[in-house]
Amino acid sequence: MAKITKVTSMLCCLAIVSLSMLPVSASEDAALDATGHKKGEPAFGVTIPKGTTYRDSDGKEVPHPCVDRKIGYQGHFDALYGTYNYSVKEPATDLPKLELMAVDGQQVVPQESLCFRLPPDAGEDGEELSRIRIPDDEEFSFLGKPGDIVWYAPQNIPFANGHRPIWAGIGAFDPHHEPKGKDSIPAHLDKNMYFELTKFSGPGDVNVFFKNNSRKEVERIFSSNDEELKTIEYEMGSHGHFNWTFSKPGIYELTWEAYVKNGAFKVKTEPVRQIWLVGSDEEVGLPEGTTTNLNKITKPLDKDATNEPPTDPSEKKKPQGKSRPEKGHSETSSPSALDDSIERAWKLTGTPKTIINDGHMDLALTRPDKEFVTVINREGKKYSSGDVTLAVPDSGGDQGGPLVKTDSWKDRIEAQISGSLPDQAWVLPESQDHKLPWVGFSNEDLPSDALLPDSKMTVSLNKVELPHDGRMISWHNGISGIDLLTDTDDLSKNLEYGLHAHDHQSMLFTKEGAYGLEYSFDITTASGKQESYLLHISYLVGDATIARAKEILAGEKLGGSLKKKPQEKESKKAASVQNKSGKHNKDTVGSESARKRQQLAATSGSDTNGIYSFHDGDVQEEAVTTAAEWQELDTWWTQLSALLGILGILGAFVLFRKSMRNN
Repeated sequence: MAKITKVTSMLCCLAIVSLSMLPVSASEDAALDATGHKKGEPAFGVTIPKGTTYRDSDGKEVPHPCVDRKIGYQGHFDALYGTYNYSVKEPATDLPKLELMAVDGQQVVPQESLCFRLPPDAGEDGEELSRIRIPDDEEFSFLGKPGDIVWYAPQNIPFANGHRPIWAGIGAFDPHHEPKGKDSIPAHLDKNMYFELTKFSGPGDVNVFFKNNSRKEVERIFSSNDEELKTIEYEMGSHGHFNWTFSKPGIYELTWEAYVKNGAFKVKTEPVRQIWLVGSDEEVGLPEGTTTNLNKITKPLDKDATNEPPTDPSEKKKPQGKSRPEKGHSETSSPSALDDSIERAWKLTGTPKTIINDGHMDLALTRPDKEFVTVINREGKKYSSGDVTLAVPDSGGDQGGPLVKTDSWKDRIEAQISGSLPDQAWVLPESQDHKLPWVGFSNEDLPSDALLPDSKMTVSLNKVELPHDGRMISWHNGISGIDLLTDTDDLSKNLEYGLHAHDHQSMLFTKEGAYGLEYSFDITTASGKQESYLLHISYLVGDATIARAKEILAGEKLGGSLKKKPQEKESKKAASVQNKSGKHNKDTVGSESARKRQQLAATSGSDTNGIYSFHDGDVQEEAVTTAAEWQELDTWWTQLSALLGILGILGAFVLFRKSMRNN
């Protein structure tokens, strides 16, 4: 009997070990929080302790409305975020409960856990960031009189200054936060969510709007004093940032309800109270010194000064167009020249496997397995560097374009660049257009200990291949004009980001053809080591370019000259190459081990929703195990583990019964 018991125990152990080796499903494996959303890093803030009181408008001492809430500032926040609470089911439908929540950094949180803080803050140079002077322009008349000062949380913030003062947005079922990405967007409901203001109190007016300098009109989103603008209509699956202005300092309390239409019915959330604290600690009823980490304002606004915001980009010194030799041009005036443009671009970036027409995309630095790697992240699906090209058509955007007339606004850009712009150009907008690529930069997936504290990630254009006389420019929009960010005619420009940054820009292309870009992501690791990681991507600008690229990727050759991407031919070379500054690049597509990390980080396969994937053998061939092969091995191991587990359980049960009969 002792022998039987020993064998039975061994079989039970075999069953347990085998079943424990079964891979966890994607939904179980994903790091989800208590409400079923992807876990993320929170932004900066201070929690208001219990017992904190203030004097209300009647002079009575009462508990502060932000007691037990975090006051969030100097970071990324979605002040309104519509989503499901996946941990709570509606009894009538057994579906998750629709709720109006918020986003703290990259973490979805209950609205009741936050107060949004707009304090008096400054940049590193002491220039005031939290207020602006209303421009002398009729399109801003809804804010007040020209020259008046309003408190201002801008649609774009200086990332190098640590997200000061606050970067506030709006979102609904953003794939970056939802457990199943884009598949989490409710297909049975109308595509739009509505955020409706039901109650308001505050010392002044609140306005939310977006300024796109390639369109003349300001896009007004919300106003607390306009009945026609008290409901925000927002497409689910979207996320964006806007200008928030407050006419006076103080405490603002806004009660919101959200709903989505389901045919003739509405699926509604419960009301939530959103709180904004605008002004100094004294002006918002907090003990002095509660709001920490503020820069001293040495260059405050002066109401008697000119009616222009503090930093007018048009006043910046016009650059002289310094450019490095790593820039190529190709003629694009004929079909053969178009082929030459595509070939040159792809010689730099590698032949892509996928053309992407639309969607939220981030050119990102990640660290999935203790090794840094660059990827193109499209709504949760990650592509390796060089595997993607983005389509920029002549027309089809929800906001018009992308091919648009520039004559009414190009002077704002020409004030900051050398040379001039054509009368029409292709523009990808800074705010999301669901029918076009929405391109940004991100390091928000990096763990908190990835970089040296207080260090910056620098992104720069390392090499470019352009159509003849072609030029690509990117900028941020603002009330006062544009803030020029990158320019292929001036490769000395850099982008600087702190940890967990996420940034979108307007992008302009002057000529049709293919644009090949090599970006360098330069970081200082937590150990103090300086490293650079390359990312390759190309743009197909104009309908003719897109059509020709599809023909080429479908099998038609570029005069027999199109071959494997350069990274594949160099796969056996050393993984380190010198960049322009003398530092060493980790070529994340240049070595076998790095390519393997890229493949493991990326998701292969076709997605018919807004993309074209090509699987020609010459393009698809890889020198390392592909994601599909890993999936095949994973499936085989799953089946073997399950079989061993079942056999172990059955064997243990039979021997146990036998031992019982012997007794």
